Parts: sequence; structure tokens; C-alpha cells
Amino acid sequence: MRRKTRITFLLFLLTMEILLFFYIQTSIVKLNSWSTLRYNISPTTKPTTNSQRTRVIIVAHGRSGSSFLAAIFNSHPDFFFIFEPLNIVQRLVDRLSKDYLYKAEHVVNSILNCNFTDDAFLQELSRYSIHRASSRPLVSPPFCKTQYRRASDFLSRANWKLCGNGTILASVLNELCGKHRHIATKILLERIEPADLTWLVDNNGSSSVNYVLYLVRDPRAMLHSRSRMGWVVPNERFKQGLQNGEVDDKVRKVCDTMELNLGAVLLEPQNIKLIRYEELAANPEAIVRDLFNELRISTSTDVLQWIHNKTHVHGPVKISPLSLMRQANVSINGWRAKIDRQYLQIIETRCARVLKYLGYIPTQGSQGILHNLSRPLYLKKMRDLKETYQWLAL
Repeated sequence: MRRKTRITFLLFLLTMEILLFFYIQTSIVKLNSWSTLRYNISPTTKPTTNSQRTRVIIVAHGRSGSSFLAAIFNSHPDFFFIFEPLNIVQRLVDRLSKDYLYKAEHVVNSILNCNFTDDAFLQELSRYSIHRASSRPLVSPPFCKTQYRRASDFLSRANWKLCGNGTILASVLNELCGKHRHIATKILLERIEPADLTWLVDNNGSSSVNYVLYLVRDPRAMLHSRSRMGWVVPNERFKQGLQNGEVDDKVRKVCDTMELNLGAVLLEPQNIKLIRYEELAANPEAIVRDLFNELRISTSTDVLQWIHNKTHVHGPVKISPLSLMRQANVSINGWRAKIDRQYLQIIETRCARVLKYLGYIPTQGSQGILHNLSRPLYLKKMRDLKETYQWLAL
């Protein structure tokens, strides 16, 4: 009798263990299902490995059209894109301090490797700003109640009521980043010291495939736009700066940096790709197709639709300095009717080698050449940079 009771008790324990096992498994399934719904991340999507992922860093001087190129990558559904992260770093850390470069490297690596941490940078990135609005993943589910098309063009019709108020969690952002096939970010050269493109290539990590896209624009157009924004010298001192050499000094520094970085293009031809803004503005679809093909990235129909919407502008449109709308003739030639003569002479003198390297045609003081908009001031096909750069550097 005692033996029978013991067997019955053991069977009871075994039954309870089996029931407990199935209860735990069911609870785990429910918990995973809740997490999937909460964060809107598909559990069946396999994370992209480092060997499969293409990582792109867009770099340019301010007012070179980099926001337009960046927005093209931001509109690609396969890309995890973050807009101008070093602008945030510069607000958090004094650019002249020894910690700035360390923090800049840390932030760039965190983006390229989906390795964000819950820190002051991520807290600042979570704020409602142009930087978050220009970064599609940050205004997409699970952070905002948006659909793809609205998120990819959030900047033009920002509705922050669709987004939560809290700080974005690093764990959630890292998981979302890992689900994307490729990664891209945009950096202005003014936020790097020294402004050497090879630093970005060396900083990408041994397991990543990294491309630096160096976007250049006619220095005359770029520096004219910068002067109107007060980025050369404050607007109220511009005329004075033309006379006392301050403007001359700022122009020289910009073009010296451009020349230095063209040398970096020659040193790292497999990793650093040169793009002229004028070609991109004149024929964006063709340039983007060629570029994506070179980077071994599929050309998404969403990207082509975004380009079409932004470049097919009918009738006169008042475009702000930060607008992504593009009318090719205006964006390429608009500066020619407005630039100060003395300023133009300074640029063509200080940037003479850069103009020649990149295939831009000097006016040599001729107002007839400057104002004849039927005559482009750039060669349709740039000369061989390797031959030109080395020959002139001797």
C-alpha cells in the first residue's frame, strides 16, 4: 500500500513538472509576441551580418548640396540613416577640447556598428529637431506612428504628435538598426578636425565595407551660399572683410581643405568616391543609379519616386536655404547673377587649382561669361584627377 502511494505521488510530481514546462513555454511565446508588437520588429527577419552590410558616410563642406544627397539615402528603405550626428556632438562637447575627436569617433562607430548607448548623445538625438526629422528610422515605428512615405519625407511635413515624448532607448534603436541591410550617415567637414577624409576610412572597423562619398560643389557657388548664411564672416562685416583680408583668409582655408581631400581621394580610390553636385543636380536619377550600382546597392523605386517629387517643380517656387526641392538650373547657376565681383575674384584666385582639378571653368573677370547662363561653367566630364592632381602638385 505504501509503495503504491509513493508511485502515485511520483506520477503526480511528473505530471506537475510537465504542466509547468508547457506553461513556461506558452508564457515565453506570449511575451515574445507582446515584444514584437510593442516594438514592431519582425522576429522572422534575420539581422544583416557585417560582411553583407554596406556602410556609407556622406561628407561635404556646408552648402554643397549634401542634404539633398543625404535625403536620397534616407529615402532608401534598406538604409538605416542618421543625419549630421556630429552637429549634436559639437553641441555637447567643446570642439577645441581633447575629448571632441574621441566622442566624434565613438558616435560614428556607434552608428556604423549599431552600437548605441543610453547617453547624452542619444538623449539629444531624441529631441524634436531637424536632425531627427531628417533621419527616417527615428521618425518611424516604433518611435512614431508613421508609414514609410511619411517617415521618409518627415522634414517637409513634420507632425511631432505622431511621436512619443520619451528618450529613444539604445537597445531598441540597436535592434532596429540591425534589421536594416545598409547604414549611412552624413557629416560636414567643418565638424572634423583635422578635415582629413582618410580618418573616416580608417575609423570604419575591420569587418565593415565602408564608402566615403565626397560631395564637391563649384567653390564659387558653395562659398557664395555660405556668405549669404553668414558662414564666411558675419553679414554685417562682409564688406569690411573683403577689404581687410578676412574673407580672403577664409576662402583660402576652405579651398586648401578641398585640395587636401582630393589627395585623399587619390590615396583611397576604392573607398572614397568623388561626386560633383552639378552632375547630381542636372541628372539625379542617372547619377544615383550609377552610384548605387558602383556601391552594389539596389536602386529602390521609392528612391526614384522621391527624386521625381523633389526635382519636378512646376512654376516659380520660393525655396528656402534648407529646402530639399531642386530646380537644376537654379541650383547650378543661381549664384552667377548675385555674387559680389570682388568676392568672385578672391575665390577664383585662391581656389584656382581646385577649380581646375574638378573641371570648373573660371570667368577670369568676364561679366559676359559669368552672366551667359547658356554657357555652363563646368566641364561635362571631369578630367582624370590622378593625372591632373599629381602634375600640378609637382
